[in-house]
Order: sequence, then structure tokens, then C-alpha cells
Amino acid sequence: MVAVAALVKYNPCSVHARRGLACSFFVPQEQRKCSERPGMCDKKEYDGWFKDVIEGKAKSFYPRRIRLLEIPGMSLLLYHSHKRAIVGEAKIVNFDVKDKVYHYWFERFVLYPNPVSLKLLRTDPRAMMLARRGRWRIMYLSSETVEEIRELSELSGESKERLRRELEIAKEESERRSFPQFVALTETKKLADLGLNSEVLKKTQEIFFETEKTKVQRGRSSKLAFYASLYLAYRSLGLPVRLKQIGKMGELSTKRLGRIVRLMMDELGIKPPGVTPREWILSSSKKLKVSQKTIKLALQMINDFEAVNTLRWRNPVSIAATAMYLGIVKANANVSQGKVAEAFGVSSVTLRNLARLALAKT
Repeated sequence: MVAVAALVKYNPCSVHARRGLACSFFVPQEQRKCSERPGMCDKKEYDGWFKDVIEGKAKSFYPRRIRLLEIPGMSLLLYHSHKRAIVGEAKIVNFDVKDKVYHYWFERFVLYPNPVSLKLLRTDPRAMMLARRGRWRIMYLSSETVEEIRELSELSGESKERLRRELEIAKEESERRSFPQFVALTETKKLADLGLNSEVLKKTQEIFFETEKTKVQRGRSSKLAFYASLYLAYRSLGLPVRLKQIGKMGELSTKRLGRIVRLMMDELGIKPPGVTPREWILSSSKKLKVSQKTIKLALQMINDFEAVNTLRWRNPVSIAATAMYLGIVKANANVSQGKVAEAFGVSSVTLRNLARLALAKT
């Protein structure tokens, strides 16, 4: 999905909506609950920001807990939590930071003739889920979903035509560039859903955003830089992983990934520790579901290799795969050579040749 707009949930009772004043019903010391129905509050501060926007007095959106992508030209669509619908939109023309609060500036706010319920949307299945969920803050939208919302809002005339042209420009710009923040957001969520270690993902984001300060991402895909950061995060934490495996996760060329990894290591001064054959055995043996006895035999094979300098100049992964295979043979485990090669990411030919070499020298 190419993001061209941000759908933001707006609470008319919040401090932001009340122009900086907290509602007495939400002050912890009071310990009271508001008895007013949504939209029925008679306090003059209630929904103040939105009233100012409609009257043209307010030109920026700045809730403390929501940070949008820093992309001038992106549309901000406002979901009013008490009206339970999308009530209008504005084109972000600039942003700045004041006291660690992000302000997103717009020239005009287009109020929809008919507010649009999330339950009406069909182009994005997430909308129905958000309609049922109370706690959510932001969702990024594609051009198809924005067009659907505008159709359902019954916009017409000059406003509709102008917004249509702005959307085309935003879509072209989004397709031309992969915005780093959006890439980090979507790819991190995808990998988290696959069950990747949270520590690895956190380290990945640290490295990825560090590269924004360098020339690494200039003219290069942000997705490529993100997965290169993922590889370096694994390596920096001392966890075994192959570049081919990372490339497969992101559906990227291993060759291109290798180039940007080397560039990032030079630019950021990253010198990840080497991964030993023993660590590769402990990591990759999980895929084979072999017994502890077999793993111990494989680790013993590593000791035997080191004692006589067998396979000394070989890749640590290949050494680990060879030791694992010979350990399996010794333990009479029912695991084929092909499965061992696949688990370690080496070819069966390489495994067969190294096993033959190792047996000849030990």
C-alpha cells in the first residue's frame, strides 16, 4: 500500500480539543466520571479546536500523542470520535516542532457534506476493525480509500476537483519515493506479526533512522536500507542470520542488500562481532528438531575440527552445517543431508564435499 493520507482519531474532550484546558471530569484528583452523552456537553471549551477549524481560526493539528509522517502534501483526514465518522480533511503544507510537540499546518479544512462512517468503507478491511475498536489513534490510507471516502461524503464541484488533483500529485510523489518513516512502520509491523524478536526490531529501527543522517539512503530504496538494518541488528546482537535469509524476508536481491550493508557498516562505523560455528549450530538446529544428544555430538565435531585445523578457512556456516550433519550420522538420527543443507542455507554439494574432507582429516 502506498500511503497518501493519514486518518487520525480526534477526541473532542481531549486537552488539545479544549484548547489546552483539561476537563474537570478527567482530573485524577476528582475521581469522577462524565455523565454527558457523546456530543451533548454544554461546556464552551468542548470541541473548541474543531469549532475554530470550521471558522478558519485554527490552522494546525498538534495532539501530543500522535505523530504523522513529515510529508508536506499528505492529506489529513479527521475522524470525530463523538460523531463516529470522518468529518473532513485538510492538506498538510508544513510541520514544525515546539516543546517536543509536532504541529502540522494546513491552509484550509474541507468539511464533508455528509460525515463518513468507517463501517461504509470497503477498499480497506482495517476500517471495519477500527470501527469496532475503541482505542486507536492513526491509520495510513491509500489513494483508493481516500477516493472512496470522498465519494461517500458527497463532495462535489470545485472542492472535489481540486482535491482529486491534489490526490494525484500526492500519489505520484508517494510512488516516486519510499518514505522512511512509513517503511519503518509497515515493515516493523509485518516482521512483528511473523514473530521476530522485539529486541532485534528495536535495534533495527535505531540503525535505520541513524542512516537517515548519512548519504546511505540517497537515491536508494528505504525498504532496502531497512532490511540491511535488520541484518546489522542481528549481527550487532550476536545472533546468527544469513544475508540470503534477510533478503527472502523482504523479497530483495541478496546482491543489492550486500552492497548497502557494506556501505552502512562504513558510514556508521558498525563492526559486528563474528558468529562462531557453535552459535550457528545452536540456532539452526531448532529447524531440524534434533535431540540434545545429536547437538552435543555436533558441537564435539567442532572441537575435533579445531584440534587438527580441519576446515580452518571455511565459512562458519559451512563448518557448522558439516558438524551438524556428521553429528546426525553418528547419532543415527533420521534427518537427510538435504534438510541439513536447507536449515543452514548451504548447498548439498558443499555439505557433501566438506563432510568428505572432514572425515579424511579427523
